[in-house]
Amino acid sequence: MKKVITIIIVVFCVFSAIRSAQEIISLLQKRSIVLQARDHLAYLQQKNAKLKSQMNQAQDPNFVQEQARDKLFLSLPNETRILVATGSGEQTIEGKPVVLPTWQQWLQSVHLCCGATIESGL
Repeated sequence: MKKVITIIIVVFCVFSAIRSAQEIISLLQKRSIVLQARDHLAYLQQKNAKLKSQMNQAQDPNFVQEQARDKLFLSLPNETRILVATGSGEQTIEGKPVVLPTWQQWLQSVHLCCGATIESGL
């Protein structure tokens, strides 16, 4: 009878140890998930702050005017914008390089390579 009780106690202890190990593994996995979520939350909060800053900047009339001048090449009614071609074939506006669309860059390459002009009907 003592052997049966001893075996039952040993089996109970083994099952308890296995169950405890499973619970510990589960808690460690959940901890890892929580840490990853916390890191992702910090990243998103930082990104949100940056986007809010950009939104506030975009609402500034001076910023809007600067972007219209620099990126869209617009000007105020009393201003004149001048497109200057440098000796290297690079176009600039007020000293800043102008990035041409790809198709225009191809046409310029053909012109430089073959001596053809756009007017000749390439």
